Amino acid sequence: ILITFWDVIPVEDIRILLNCIVTEHSSDASSSAVRAAAVHSITALLEAPQSHAVLRALLPSVGNLIHDKVERVRLAVVNMLLRIKSISGIKYYHVVPVDHLIARLAEEGSQPRNPHGPVPSALTQLMLNSYFPQGQKVSGADQIKRTLAFLSQSPDAASVFYCNVADHLSVNSVSKLAAMLLRCLSAAVETDKARSSEIETAGRKRRRSSFQ
Repeated sequence: ILITFWDVIPVEDIRILLNCIVTEHSSDASSSAVRAAAVHSITALLEAPQSHAVLRALLPSVGNLIHDKVERVRLAVVNMLLRIKSISGIKYYHVVPVDHLIARLAEEGSQPRNPHGPVPSALTQLMLNSYFPQGQKVSGADQIKRTLAFLSQSPDAASVFYCNVADHLSVNSVSKLAAMLLRCLSAAVETDKARSSEIETAGRKRRRSSFQ
C-alpha cells in the first residue's frame, strides 16, 4: 500500500507506519517470522525511490538483525543489503558496517553452521567487488592484493568467502585467481629458501673467522 500510494499518504503517517515496522515488528522477540517479514517489507519499500530519504535513517536499526539467531532473518537482511547496493544514494556498509559483515561471514563458517549455506553465499555476493573485483580495469595484481589483505585481516571470514565465490563467478575467473595464488606461494617459498641459505652461509663464514 505504501509503495502504491506513497505520494498521497501524509508524511507523518508514513513515518508512523515505518517506525512501527522498524521499532516493533523487526524487534519482535516472540516471532522470527514477524522479524523476517519486517525486513522483507523494508526491502519492498526500497523499490519506491521516494522512500529512500525517509528510510535512510531507519535502515541501520534493521541492519542489526544481521546477527539474528534465525537464519531466515539473517538472509532477509543480506538480501536487503543486496538491494541497497544497487541504490546510488544509500551505501550498504552504512547500514551494516564492514566489520560486522566480516564477523558474520566468519561466524557462518563455524560449526554447526554451513559455510556453503544461503547466508554466507549471499554475503559473498554482496562483498565480491571488495575482495574479488572483476572487470577489464582490474589487474591480477590488484586481485591478489585484495585476497592477501582479506586473508590477513580475517582468515576465517576469507575462507568462507572464497568457498563461495564459484557460485557467483565463472570457473575461469576462479581458476585464474587460484593459479596466481599458487605462483605467489611458490615465489614466496623460493624467496624464503634463498634467505635461509644466505643466513646459513653467513653463519658458516662467521664460525670460520672465529677459529682463525
